Amino acid sequence: MAFSKNKKTVALMMIMSFILFSTTGCIGLIVHGSTQDIAFSSTPPNAEVYIDGVSAVRTPGVLSLNRGDSHLVEIKLDGYEDYSFRIDKKTSVGVVIGDILLTGLVGLVIDVATGALYYLTPEQVVGTLSPKVTQTEDRIFISVVLDSREDWVQIGQMNPL
Repeated sequence: MAFSKNKKTVALMMIMSFILFSTTGCIGLIVHGSTQDIAFSSTPPNAEVYIDGVSAVRTPGVLSLNRGDSHLVEIKLDGYEDYSFRIDKKTSVGVVIGDILLTGLVGLVIDVATGALYYLTPEQVVGTLSPKVTQTEDRIFISVVLDSREDWVQIGQMNPL
């Protein structure tokens, strides 16, 4: 008799949980919301950060970005080459499974519509800005940096005397 009563209690708790989650929204929206904080820094600091072409913050800084979209980041500072980077949205498998198990398709649809189904990567953007190389008619100015970027092509080598 006690075993049967426990089964009823468990079944009732599962039904109540299903009703609670399916009427209040979805797992992703409840757990982490539809935005995500992304940190931005640069060397040198105090550069302007543009998100999808709109000026947003100076480095170092933190912005709350919509999880439902990938974002184009540009970091700009006078006298330096612009730094461009893409923040990508990725599907959160845990949220998908939680939505299906606890809320059914209702929660999944809401998470997709609000962007809460996704997470942004990377969570921190660090831009190393390179000084611009300038040239006049009779001179060329070369900047020397200690840290090179992967997309640079080596055109020469300085050797000690």
